[in-house]
Amino acid sequence: MIEYEPHDGYLATVFAISHSVLPRVICERTYIFFATLHMVLWWYKEDLIEAQPELKSYLQISWSAVSAVVAMSTFFLIFYANKIFERYTVIYEAVRRLLSGMMDFVLELKIHTAGGHEKWLHLCCRYLLASAYLFMCHADESREKVSEGDWTKLRILGLITEDEVEALSKHLRVQAAAVMMHWAARIVRECSAAAGLTSNVMRNLLDKLLAIREESQSTIDTVKFVIPFPYFHLLNLVLLVKLLILAYGYGLMNSIFAPVGYLVSSLIFCGVMELSSQLQDPFGLDDVDFPTGRWHFELMMTMNSIAHIAPDYPKDETNLPSSPSVPLITPNPSTRTWSKTLHRGPGSTNTMDDDDDDDEL
Repeated sequence: MIEYEPHDGYLATVFAISHSVLPRVICERTYIFFATLHMVLWWYKEDLIEAQPELKSYLQISWSAVSAVVAMSTFFLIFYANKIFERYTVIYEAVRRLLSGMMDFVLELKIHTAGGHEKWLHLCCRYLLASAYLFMCHADESREKVSEGDWTKLRILGLITEDEVEALSKHLRVQAAAVMMHWAARIVRECSAAAGLTSNVMRNLLDKLLAIREESQSTIDTVKFVIPFPYFHLLNLVLLVKLLILAYGYGLMNSIFAPVGYLVSSLIFCGVMELSSQLQDPFGLDDVDFPTGRWHFELMMTMNSIAHIAPDYPKDETNLPSSPSVPLITPNPSTRTWSKTLHRGPGSTNTMDDDDDDDEL
């Protein structure tokens, strides 16, 4: 996914084509064919039409007659692109909810495993990270076996052992991820028994794991549910008819700007189609695809930080309020602002103005 600055200006944005769909469209054989057809018609239109006046009325095209077809095909393409982008947004939100659910699970499990039960937390983190890797990095290949390269990466990251690889290698990718989620759920049960957690706590942790599994399955189902082929076939037919009509119509014009108008308009229509094809599968190496590798690395680093922090926050008795009845943030009616009382010790206070309070909050 390419990051950009929305305030760079129109010209700077338009000419930044290195990460756009334009280079791929220009090299597309369909675009080259229709561009060549248009240039041939435009260059030889006098030999084809002007030299034969009796055929001129039959070969001319009426823009008023084809305007409805052109408008309908344009609406068809834009409607399709809009629906694909909505699907792209749904997949993005589902993946981010999945990662957020994993973090919520780890944070809550960290609270209940403090005091000698951290091994359960570390084991759950390892299985969750391995499951997230199998899901995010190759969600479009969920019905295939895990490659040896992926197992090697997981071993290098320390997320899986040889015995676990041997047990999981016979499963498909989506099945292997589900098995590791099941292992994490069993660890929650054993950790609850060892740490003496109540049934409500264990149920809450298991509910979070089930929510994570549900989000991953929903994302896989959405990715696999592609546009039906008859719809896609009809859409391509509409695009080709539109390009043919525009190539012929612009080719019969006497203006020297006719080739520019056709090349730009056809580039835009083909670009919309190409962009829609890239957005349909956001798990890959295109510029519009999700940065799943970076997301997984950030998730791993955050889980590692949580798993290895001290079991409790560092407490200093001198920094605690001298009286429980004194709030940390109190309203000041005289100035109609909020002031923050920082207790540095018995009888010592410090106040901040409204701007500083906003920054602290």
